Amino acid sequence: MKYQLTAMLFIGLTMSSPVLASGPVYLDELSVQGELAVFKTQSAKTHTPPECVLAENKAFWAVDLATHSGRAVYSSLVTALSTGAPIAIGPGTGCIKQSGYETPASVTVKAAQASGSNGGTSVRFSGIIQRGGRTDCHNTIETRGSRTMRWEDYLQVRDSVHEQLQNMTTINMKLYLPGIFQSTQSTFDERTQHYTHTALLKNDQVVALGHPTRNHITQHGMCGILQPGGGLSVTNCNDITHYACVL
Repeated sequence: MKYQLTAMLFIGLTMSSPVLASGPVYLDELSVQGELAVFKTQSAKTHTPPECVLAENKAFWAVDLATHSGRAVYSSLVTALSTGAPIAIGPGTGCIKQSGYETPASVTVKAAQASGSNGGTSVRFSGIIQRGGRTDCHNTIETRGSRTMRWEDYLQVRDSVHEQLQNMTTINMKLYLPGIFQSTQSTFDERTQHYTHTALLKNDQVVALGHPTRNHITQHGMCGILQPGGGLSVTNCNDITHYACVL
């Protein structure tokens, strides 16, 4: 049996039908041109591109690397190209930055994986442990041999995770969840002469990274956490209280 894990990254706010040939569609080219990520699929477009698209660019798409959503799509396209995962693209209604490239309304990257013996998932949830000293998933008796759960793991075992959370005291809990950052961005305010720092998370949520500063920063020192209700957030890595573990 096989299962399919689908991650959707929307550039627009509306759902759009795929605009490529039916069946699996795969990337053929992916390149960076300045602040644009330009890509082409092996299958030809089946719709008529917007009038702003230059003749030599009609087979291509582009996303803006200066935006959170553009960087997120680019990251997923890199994954699709390296793993051979199929994609689906929703048609855009215009060009990006007057570049002559069509910008898609949506990009969907689908990763099909073989299942294991865990009801269609390739990982198994082994428990939640409290952080302390050298404690980690691998060397704790209850979870020996396991590893820290990442975002991709959580998508497979979320029901088991929240079942255990329901039986725990979650007040002030900060459950570590690595791999939730898609991109970070710093915006300079001319008036205050400070940078405001934000991050785009894997659930498409944008969060602030600390207070405005006089310097650029990344997510260094900030860790992703899973909230008891299923939302994502960030905190200082030193404040992590628990780990979730998977095999």
